[in-house]
Amino acid sequence: MSFDDAWDFIAVPRVSDLVVSRDSDRLVACVASLSPERDVYLPALWEFVPTARTWRRLTPTRFLARSPAFLPDGSLVCLGTPYELVHDSVTPDEPYALWLLPADGSAPTRLMRWPTGISRVYASADSGDVRVAVRAMPGAISAEDEERLRAERKRAGLVGALLYERFPVRVWGREYSPGRLRIMTAGTMRPDGTWRPDQRDLLPRVQDQVGEDIVIAPDGSRLVVPLRVEESRGRQRWSLSVADDATGEIELIADEPGVDHHMPAIGNAAREVVCVRRRMETRHDPPDVGLCLIDLETKKTRDLTSGFPLWPRDPVFSHDDESVYFVADERGRAPVFRVRLTTGEITRLTGSGANQTLLPGRSHLYALHSSIDRPPVPVRLNVTEAEQRPVTLDVPGTAPRLPGEVTEVGAVGEDGVRLRAWLVMPHGPRPPFPLVVWLHGGPMASWNEWSWVANPWLLAAEGYAVLLPDHALSTGYGRDFVRRGWAAWGHAPYDDVMALTDAACRRPDIDETACAVIGNSFGGYLANWIATSTRRFKAIVSGASVWHLESFIATTDEPWAWARQWGERDGSAAQRENILRHSPHSRADRLGTPMLVIHGDEDYRVPISQSLHLWWDLMRRDVDAKLLYFPQEDHSVLTPALARIWHEVVRAFLDHHLKGNEWDRPRLL
Repeated sequence: MSFDDAWDFIAVPRVSDLVVSRDSDRLVACVASLSPERDVYLPALWEFVPTARTWRRLTPTRFLARSPAFLPDGSLVCLGTPYELVHDSVTPDEPYALWLLPADGSAPTRLMRWPTGISRVYASADSGDVRVAVRAMPGAISAEDEERLRAERKRAGLVGALLYERFPVRVWGREYSPGRLRIMTAGTMRPDGTWRPDQRDLLPRVQDQVGEDIVIAPDGSRLVVPLRVEESRGRQRWSLSVADDATGEIELIADEPGVDHHMPAIGNAAREVVCVRRRMETRHDPPDVGLCLIDLETKKTRDLTSGFPLWPRDPVFSHDDESVYFVADERGRAPVFRVRLTTGEITRLTGSGANQTLLPGRSHLYALHSSIDRPPVPVRLNVTEAEQRPVTLDVPGTAPRLPGEVTEVGAVGEDGVRLRAWLVMPHGPRPPFPLVVWLHGGPMASWNEWSWVANPWLLAAEGYAVLLPDHALSTGYGRDFVRRGWAAWGHAPYDDVMALTDAACRRPDIDETACAVIGNSFGGYLANWIATSTRRFKAIVSGASVWHLESFIATTDEPWAWARQWGERDGSAAQRENILRHSPHSRADRLGTPMLVIHGDEDYRVPISQSLHLWWDLMRRDVDAKLLYFPQEDHSVLTPALARIWHEVVRAFLDHHLKGNEWDRPRLL
């Protein structure tokens, strides 16, 4: 499979939801393939067959399945729904429900449904207890209640009315009302293989506070529950509690002002919990992130990563509870690390690529591994070997033939800090190549893994070199590197991008006279800043971007998080002056570079008003500009046909301004 057409890229199967059985190292993953009609992705469950070193499909055709979890007898529970083809389109029979995949390979059986669907599954590895996350109307204690209340709401003509009393109002592309998150019991798989249903609200007293990142102990006795803590002035943070699975009684285990506790994991013996402890950012300092170990008997806590220069995430206990594995961004990679609980010694287990979904098995550690030039693929790691190359467990069809190669570029920032970037160079006989500088989102992020949204390889197939810079605010270079751009988004990040662009343009195979910029989310903000700072680039693509910084902070889905960075003392003259100084809209008179503005109307992270404001400022200054608008997309354009048109419009825009081609407007737009 190549990238000769955008459909080639969009059709690459996507691997996610990796799970492993604790005792037998059975490996199951969700593989989503493009439908024959190319309108949706069809997720299915596949199992790795070690003897043949290949994968076999577990779920039947015309059945959508994701989020698998193992039960003690070797069977699986998952979220699933049958579907039909109606007028050549995939039509699910119902929202995702809880299904059982028996260990003997017989047909799936539905265990539990909820009128609006089930969003998460939590299963204990030893006891067979299964819990689920649903969205429920206030007062609904059963599926029947939920259906009755929603039908009554519809009859009253209130479907278009939502009432809020607290944050969040909406997140990413989803409204939060009228249904609120509930953790429900689903039932238990008995040792004899029979299912005992038991549906009840497990945590009724904290319905509006629960987060979805719940973990259930292997023996099913308790759950670790993130709880939202509401503070004054609209601020929020996350604490951790332990809930008794039988009674629902809650016991607080981590609650500290100015600190978020999240990404919890519980030991196999259910005696300890590890989590990410994030001391919140302030106007003058970025967050301080580390791993915290909590003894569930004594409630004593211990810092596991004191002095570790990187920001750990996704911790899990080893099979013997003697170590914790975690991931941290590091200089354009995201290696796996191990910390010994007895000694505190930290060892880097992998040296290349980016890792996620760490899964300790009986004898190995498994993960999803990707890189700039490789989509996510399951891998197997030795639990003791440092700097190892993981064993790849290839899923057929998921490794496309790439139209170029990736290398690295280095530079020195204006303050003397060493900088680096990935550089994708196309295959082709006709250098020098035009250069596209693609800016990552975040802003606290890094170019270290494969992206299905911000992917450079389609441009490489068209003969573009693509620079992927890690600038100030990027993770993986230490807290001081982040601090360089803290609450000053337009200064060091911009300088770093320009320094790395200079370094790339010194290569003889890159055309320094034909350069463009693409940015999405925070990358869109930085693209806007570049548009108001220099005429060096011939074209700029600004997607889901921040244009008016103050209104963004007030209208985004999580305003308290951004207010912390820019100053929480609303009305402070110094705060408002700093925000205005770093708001691209205040420099609108400098606009002049041709721009393509892209936004989805259901984007709640960066509301559509940001791009509409930018579009008006471009129009009233007669700048050569275009607006690509998606009425039903959110912060990411993922619908297959719309993702394809995103790439087609971007390519046509760049071809026009960098290669001198006639503007090729897509025929059906």
